[in-house]
Amino acid sequence: MLKRLIDEDSLPHQLYLSMNAADESTFIEINKPFYRDSWRRWLESLQLLSQANCRRVIRVTFIRGKNTNQEFVPLFGKLIGLSGADFLEFKSYMHVGRSYTRLTAAEMLAMDEVLSLASRIAKSSGPFEYLDSSPVSLVCVYRNVDSRTDRWLVPQTQKAA
Repeated sequence: MLKRLIDEDSLPHQLYLSMNAADESTFIEINKPFYRDSWRRWLESLQLLSQANCRRVIRVTFIRGKNTNQEFVPLFGKLIGLSGADFLEFKSYMHVGRSYTRLTAAEMLAMDEVLSLASRIAKSSGPFEYLDSSPVSLVCVYRNVDSRTDRWLVPQTQKAA
């Protein structure tokens, strides 16, 4: 679908791809994909994102004990590098909704853990700078300093008017 959106020049203003695994075995364990070639499709989507003429965001969700070990840091960095992302959003898994049936509150990270892990991954992903965080949401955002897009969806001069 991403290829079709690009080919038809039908991309939204901002496109998010959610990432929760840095390798194929973790991807299969967490996502339990329907298609046997889902990992290949995921890699293709990351590469296609780099061609998308819109704001590109990778949202990484951390799940304690699943994708938070130090060994995943360079793997996440490599995958993010494929995407050409303008922004990285890192967040903790939140124990809400249907996730109650699969995970426990113990799999949530504290804000200091999110910030630490996000910082290490952002450094391994390219020229990203920290922008902001929300402790209540357990989320932080980084911006690609080489990005062609502005930080703000609406330019600040328009907001003031």
